[in-house]
Amino acid sequence: SDKPGGLADAMEALYEDNISVEYMYAAFVNEKDDTASLVLRVSDNDVAVKALGEKGFHLLTEQELM
Repeated sequence: SDKPGGLADAMEALYEDNISVEYMYAAFVNEKDDTASLVLRVSDNDVAVKALGEKGFHLLTEQELM
């Protein structure tokens, strides 16, 4: 969510599974549904995908980015 604490929630999900974030940058904000998207480089993609998915974060597919 594009709200105060939204990024902290994502970082907490990664921290709980001991995933390091090497870098990140904001990709875009969708004002229509109040979401924000980030690009992350993490230490373990597979574990990060699982950790974020279990916490309810939506991971964009290649098709959604087109």
